[in-house]
Amino acid sequence: MINLIANGEKKKLFNNFEDVKLSTLSSAFKYLAKQSKAILDFVAEDKECDKQEEIAFKIGWISFFSTFTIDELKNVPITGTADSLSIDFLYNQCVIFMGQPKAVLDIKQIKIQGKKYDLIKEVKTISGAAMLFGNASYRQWMLLTQLSKVVEENKNEKCIDALINLLAVIYTDGDDSDIALKERVEAFKEVDALTGWSGYSFFALFASPSSSTASHRRSASPKHASALMRSPKR
Repeated sequence: MINLIANGEKKKLFNNFEDVKLSTLSSAFKYLAKQSKAILDFVAEDKECDKQEEIAFKIGWISFFSTFTIDELKNVPITGTADSLSIDFLYNQCVIFMGQPKAVLDIKQIKIQGKKYDLIKEVKTISGAAMLFGNASYRQWMLLTQLSKVVEENKNEKCIDALINLLAVIYTDGDDSDIALKERVEAFKEVDALTGWSGYSFFALFASPSSSTASHRRSASPKHASALMRSPKR
């Protein structure tokens, strides 16, 4: 997080995944999904687009990851020096949220307001390799498969909502009833984005028999958060 002073007022700019909740990320992705093809091409492929449309998009994106209002951002200079406040500076700090963290954590338990949610316990295959979700029901497994597909494809605004739902299935407090699952979905919206993506990374790595080597963990890191956003323009 970056602390700033603008017009004598203290402002915050969030530039780390642990600073941002999944609910905020979900809203930002839905905002991005509504953009024109010109903006999506600008984000993904560095294609030029209408300057006014570009600035309007950047201001909207920044507003999700800062304490600036839209109206306040409209009064910020578009460009500036390395030491001055500008829309380009603010946008470049928070464009990372279009992707996933470069480094993730080994999350086996998530705590929300003092309540603990543990990763579904692993079972052993005949070969001795660890496989998670062996004690999940067929219904749970099918749900996980569907949700992980949405997250992996990352092609629309449902990506983060699917991630939240996936976390609510693989992290449990022991009650896996429909009511408890819905309650966990609501609770997990408040999880920070680093924890959320780390949980997904853990699922993607260990949902099938695998080694626990560091190289394997790195090779299984999640893809960029959108197939439309492989190379965000800065």
